[in-house]
Amino acid sequence: MSQNIDRSESFMSLSDGEAMENTSLILASAQQLERWKYTKSSDVLELFLDTNVGEENTVITNAESSSIHVSDSGLKIEEIGRESPIAAFGLRKFEKINKIQIDGNLEEPVTLKQRGQPLPLLIEINDNASCQLHEFVDCEADAAVMTWIKMGKNSSLVHSRNSFRETGKHWQVTFNELESGASYTMHNHVKGSETKRQDILINLTGSESNAKVISAGTVNKDKKLDLQIICDHSTPRTTSHQRIDHVAFENGSTTFNGRIHILEHASGCNAQLKNRSLAMGSETTINAKPELEIYNDDVQCSHGSTIGQIDETQLFYMRSRGIEQKEAHAILCEGFLRETISGPLSASATSNLIPER
Repeated sequence: MSQNIDRSESFMSLSDGEAMENTSLILASAQQLERWKYTKSSDVLELFLDTNVGEENTVITNAESSSIHVSDSGLKIEEIGRESPIAAFGLRKFEKINKIQIDGNLEEPVTLKQRGQPLPLLIEINDNASCQLHEFVDCEADAAVMTWIKMGKNSSLVHSRNSFRETGKHWQVTFNELESGASYTMHNHVKGSETKRQDILINLTGSESNAKVISAGTVNKDKKLDLQIICDHSTPRTTSHQRIDHVAFENGSTTFNGRIHILEHASGCNAQLKNRSLAMGSETTINAKPELEIYNDDVQCSHGSTIGQIDETQLFYMRSRGIEQKEAHAILCEGFLRETISGPLSASATSNLIPER
């Protein structure tokens, strides 16, 4: 216990240069190089240098929040550093974190608007509490948005997130830890930008907990999107579901890496992953890598990934009936993403993700 605290305090007390060097060395390991294969980790690490972070860059409604020092947050820097060295570096750099605590069952959604460079955010949902979170990531320039969600026993959260800015370099990372009986659903809607990387790390630490991630993304010309999901089944009888659909337009680049990790003692787990990617234009780049890492035979798991191009037969059929090509592309794109544009923010997601007709 004291050893962990000493290590955390040691890292927190490093100078910017020392912490940068320490983190860069970790990122040079084979494991980290593989995780950052399609986005330069150095680009994301540099987001934390010479940035103007402020409490006012996070606007929260229907929930009380407070700004606290990272050392008072209960977050364990050493553990975070093993999962995400860049996130640990960011906590050390910013020093403070916004905290929201949810008690009871909220009838109205908590609204979270992120702009500029926001402080990291910690959301604690107490035992038996439930709420909806509507998150709007609207950072005009380069930004790193870091969120930790800790869910108590039998708690419930429906998390809807829209991220449509196409300018700048953006990194959005969400850590979620679920105790027994907790339920988490994320509806993620995203557009690519100059560089956009989203990391979603879920740890099912309590039995009977379940997590679902449904994500729809589009990448326009010369834009990039890199979505990475890791779902750790740490205890028996946990459930996860990932459904990810991406559309890449001319010269756009999209990456999805979804990993399911089931530990040796985690029997009775059910984990499903489905990913589809559609190329709608020339010179598109699509990378897809679903992964299963399973150390227990008493589980139900499946994963699948498909990559396809626009159906020329369908396009010809619509064109032959007087539908212009631009409108035909919009119709096909909407049909492809219909199942993953979901949740309370689906109306605005449709208008932002589907091309104009």
